[in-house]
Amino acid sequence: MVGDVSEEVRQRNDVIITPKKGGVGPLTVSALFDNVITACLKIANQSKS
Repeated sequence: MVGDVSEEVRQRNDVIITPKKGGVGPLTVSALFDNVITACLKIANQSKS
């Protein structure tokens, strides 16, 4: 994954990086649902064989 924070900023110990409010949540949730559905379909197809 690639973000918009430079490598030197991420290595600093005096900076706390948090996600933008409302920015990460919906994408993370949709990716999670996509992965769960894909896994369920793979399991269902394996049990048919």
